[in-house]
Amino acid sequence: MKTVFLDTAPIIYLLEGAPEFSDPVLHLLSDWIDMDVCFCSSVITLMELLVHPVREKNHVLQKQYRSLLINTISRPLFVIDEKIAETAAVYRAEKSWRVPDSLQISCAIINGCDVFFTNDRRLKSRDIEIVTP
Repeated sequence: MKTVFLDTAPIIYLLEGAPEFSDPVLHLLSDWIDMDVCFCSSVITLMELLVHPVREKNHVLQKQYRSLLINTISRPLFVIDEKIAETAAVYRAEKSWRVPDSLQISCAIINGCDVFFTNDRRLKSRDIEIVTP
């Protein structure tokens, strides 16, 4: 079974985005659901999702994000451990990726994901398939 790691931006697009952003995300997610893939994500995704609604004191959106993650992903959120941190350090050093991107991709790779679904077209890796909407 294929495993797709959900990065933060596609989830935000799904709930908050204009149709030109949300429609491609919804289309890809629907295709993957039809293929019976396993979805996963990390605690970093949860943190990034909650920043804006917490800042705005938008409890409804906070609840929507938590619910989407809980109801969409097929396993518990991945946490950052030493192996992921060390792998992320290599990506950060070699590719100059931002810390969250390095950690997210490392979470996906270390946990055996097949696809990393993001909006960041700058991310390229031989270690995992990167898909953008």
